[in-house]
Amino acid sequence: MSKSYSTNLTQDQWELIEPLIPASKPGGRPREVEICSVLNAIFYVLRTYATGTKVSMRLHHKIDNRKL
Repeated sequence: MSKSYSTNLTQDQWELIEPLIPASKPGGRPREVEICSVLNAIFYVLRTYATGTKVSMRLHHKIDNRKL
């Protein structure tokens, strides 16, 4: 079982998105990863990157405005 993060899709959200995801093509390689897990990973990266960027920008701004 994967770890739960605040960025993970809820079951209700997944049920809205799932019909929009194309099914795997016949004759192709079967999917080894659940699409819901892939989306959860993307949302996690986007959320943590955005948060980290905001923090680093504020810190950079404070350092630039500091009198040395």
